[in-house]
Amino acid sequence: METLVYFQKGFNYSQDGPGNRLVYHLYGCDMRCPWCANPECFAADTRRYEVTVGEIMEEAFRSRPMFFDGGGVTFTGGEATLRFDALSTLFDGTREDPTLRGSITGISVENLHAVDLMSGFLQGIADELHRFYAQMRENGVCPEARVMIGAGNGLRYNPTLCRAMERVFGLPLELSTVSEEAAVGAAEFAAVL
Repeated sequence: METLVYFQKGFNYSQDGPGNRLVYHLYGCDMRCPWCANPECFAADTRRYEVTVGEIMEEAFRSRPMFFDGGGVTFTGGEATLRFDALSTLFDGTREDPTLRGSITGISVENLHAVDLMSGFLQGIADELHRFYAQMRENGVCPEARVMIGAGNGLRYNPTLCRAMERVFGLPLELSTVSEEAAVGAAEFAAVL
């Protein structure tokens, strides 16, 4: 399971985003900016802690009463933009609580790469769907899959999302042979009635 390494966490109000926020200060940064506010993020003697994405989600869920005035979870330096694959799952919430949100601070023209940001969002979509599938498997709702069947324009017109899905699930993805699957399905269902 994906883990993050942090050196400090706690709540603060409106310093690292709007409202009262649970802030994770991540360990690790390759930039060594002379104005760095958190040089302990790359010091060898800094005490470090590991946490899984699932543990972060559980803590965020438990902390919701503290997220007043638009608060939420913030990941900050170290350099959070180096960890999109691990942070992406909070950007669009969870199926259990779609209101959960994450944020990344410290982004500037020098360190933000749009491709990484988009990859993080797409990875988050794939991770969330895989968690849902894993829960269904654990509850005996569905058998183990040998192939994924994808439907919808979100997949059809986004090969990067298709690759993320195949990578996360470890399965080949086959797209539906018809477009506008919902309309075709509704028409076929109406014809049967």
